[in-house]
Amino acid sequence: MIETRIVKQLSIAKKQHATPAARDQSVADPASSGADLQTEYCNAAFLARLGPNAGTRLIRLAMSDHYIEAHTDTGMHLLYLRFADAIDELKSADGAQVHRSHWVCFSEISSVTKDGAKIALVMSDGATVPISRSRKKDLQNRGVI
Repeated sequence: MIETRIVKQLSIAKKQHATPAARDQSVADPASSGADLQTEYCNAAFLARLGPNAGTRLIRLAMSDHYIEAHTDTGMHLLYLRFADAIDELKSADGAQVHRSHWVCFSEISSVTKDGAKIALVMSDGATVPISRSRKKDLQNRGVI
C-alpha cells in the first residue's frame, strides 16, 4: 500500500517537473512499459526506507563502514543496511554494482572517463565512481561503457 502511494507520488512529481512537451507526450501515451514501472517501484520502495525527504531519484549507493550512503536528487542519506542486502533489493532496478563498494543507476550516468586502464563513471551529482576490472566486461556487454 505504501509502495503504491510512493509510485503514484513519483509519477506526479515527474509530471510536475517535466517540460510542457514531455507532459504532452505522457498524456498522449499514458501506458508505460512493465520494466519501467518495475524499476520505478523498486526505486520507490528503496527510497521509502530513506524517509520522507529522500527525493524521487536514486543516483548511486556507496558503502561506508556498516552504513550505506544513498545519494539521491536531494542529497546523501545514511542507511544502516548490509551492502549486499541493498543490492538484492535493487536487483530489478536499472543499475548495477560497478565496484565492491559502489552501485550506480545507469540513467544517472553523465559520462565515462578513461585514464589508461582505469575507467570511472561521472554521475549526475558530479561524483566520480570507479569501475573495477572484474566488472568492466559485464558493463561493456550491457553497453554502459
